[in-house]
Amino acid sequence: SDAEEMRSWPSVYASAWSSLDPKAVGDLYAKDAVRQDTLFGEYQEGRSAIQSFAKTFFSWYPNARWTPHLIFGEKKWRDKPQAVGSLFTIKVSGSSGEACEVMVVVLLQILEGKIIQEDLFYEPESLIRCGWAK
Repeated sequence: SDAEEMRSWPSVYASAWSSLDPKAVGDLYAKDAVRQDTLFGEYQEGRSAIQSFAKTFFSWYPNARWTPHLIFGEKKWRDKPQAVGSLFTIKVSGSSGEACEVMVVVLLQILEGKIIQEDLFYEPESLIRCGWAK
């Protein structure tokens, strides 16, 4: 059902972004997808640009593990994109090597089984605690 598909997306997303496989990440996105992270000024347009960013992200955080929490979304309407979102924790090594969790809300627009737009919103204190921001 549509509800089951909506609930599965955050797990599929988390698995790909935890995989260390840029191709697995790229396979989630439509050819002309847009991914934006306004806090860090990251903007990728197109599957290959997103896949390239994933490769860079994995080099920065090779042990990052994404876990979805609080999944939300809206019902799919005809040929309109489905909105799916989740709060995620990203387990990483902090600036001193300690285990740390960054919290981020990811909003996805999905059409025909592919992400066409992604927006990320971070919890600021977790960024500071994990050394991603000052």
